[in-house]
Amino acid sequence: MACMTVCCSVSIFAQKTDLTLVPSSSFDPTAIREYFSGNFSAGLVTYRDFATSPLFYSGPGLVLSTYNSDRSAQRDQMLDLRFGFYSAFAMVPESSVLSSMTTATLSQVQVYYHYLMGIGRISNDQWNFKAGPSLVITQNIRINPALLNNALGLENLTNLMVTGLVTRDISRMRERRLNLYLFKVTLPERRRELRAQLNIGVLNFNFRPGYAYTYDAEIIGTETSPLEWALANYRWTMNGWRLQTRLEWLWYLHNGNAFCLLYEWDALHAPGRHEAFQMAIHNVGFAYYFERKIRLKK
Repeated sequence: MACMTVCCSVSIFAQKTDLTLVPSSSFDPTAIREYFSGNFSAGLVTYRDFATSPLFYSGPGLVLSTYNSDRSAQRDQMLDLRFGFYSAFAMVPESSVLSSMTTATLSQVQVYYHYLMGIGRISNDQWNFKAGPSLVITQNIRINPALLNNALGLENLTNLMVTGLVTRDISRMRERRLNLYLFKVTLPERRRELRAQLNIGVLNFNFRPGYAYTYDAEIIGTETSPLEWALANYRWTMNGWRLQTRLEWLWYLHNGNAFCLLYEWDALHAPGRHEAFQMAIHNVGFAYYFERKIRLKK
């Protein structure tokens, strides 16, 4: 009797285990899957601001972001919030007479959103193409003590973009065994994707100062707030350009979650009213996608 009880318990446990480890090849492409993701990246920033100095500043930094997305073969929607922190050093010729080393810090807050629709005519089981609009809002806060009165640099960069996304399915549909002579390796079936995204700025807005950041605005008693006084010389301008790319390699787990290795590149040129601001950022990072909900298409 005890033996029968043990055997039944083992059998039930095995059945439950088989049910939880659903093969990734059973993924339904017509379903809409919602994900919540956290992203950690290491980056390299290069920028220069002609309102204060024509020198390039470049240095490393860290980026933390979190985003919600829902995906299917017919659409892709994502809302991304990120924070970046960089230390930049002036790129100047070396001199044994006068040390010109200066250090600046760049803090960045960015909100990104896109809504992409599938292009069915050119999509198939292996390739999926989507396109649609996207919006990115970036706020930079730069501090460079060597610039004295111009130590604080601010700019808001808002871009309405057109976005294209290509997804390549590279899933391993059946188990594969490798004979490495000394030992054998079994690779289970796994759902995997390569994703490449390109954003091109269509309407490029920037909130920039005049010739320089030093500007003493008129103070009218208590009616003038400190923020209004600091931004009195700032104006919105629509000019310049912005390009963004994003490459992702995702491999999915049996519970629906996914790991992701990614590379991002962001470059822009904002002429403003008088003096231009230029910036380029490279990010290499890791993300983990938590599958929150699955909605089957009716």
